[in-house]
Amino acid sequence: MEPLSRPAASSVTRCPPWFAHFVTGSTDGIGKSYAEELAKHGMKVVLISRSQDKLDQVSSEIKEKFKVETRTIAVDFASEDIYDKIKTGLSGLEIGILVNNVGMSYEYPEYFLDVPDLDNVIKKMININILSVCKMTQLVLPGMVERSKGAILNISSGSGMLPVPLLTIYSATKTFVD
Repeated sequence: MEPLSRPAASSVTRCPPWFAHFVTGSTDGIGKSYAEELAKHGMKVVLISRSQDKLDQVSSEIKEKFKVETRTIAVDFASEDIYDKIKTGLSGLEIGILVNNVGMSYEYPEYFLDVPDLDNVIKKMININILSVCKMTQLVLPGMVERSKGAILNISSGSGMLPVPLLTIYSATKTFVD
């Protein structure tokens, strides 16, 4: 079996039509672009993000533009108790591609001890940038292994390659993802 983390490009486009592809943080930026790109290739997409209103808007745009099925799951990755809801939302689907994109940083660069509400920021950043990658992979990887097919794409940041002054927690969490 070939590694699941680096599938041949052609294996992604040959996923059976009953597969769905799952993008976290999918209502803006990189996550939305990945969802649209998958849909452009005729792939069903599961969108997950905090705001049901934004999810509904992006879902409608994708359905209208690309004529593919979508499903939405509204959860806040800052919480640790969301994964049962996500598992329920994915029931009956075979996930072919997982794009672990959800992430957060500081509102602005700041010295570590001067970050407002530091305890909360640490907890949220670890939950969103690290725990989500591990837990989402734990949810979908068993099915991929069973089918010997699938891809997981973990979106990181250049800040994970080298420490970034005034963004110490963010840099550390993105180093984990790398």
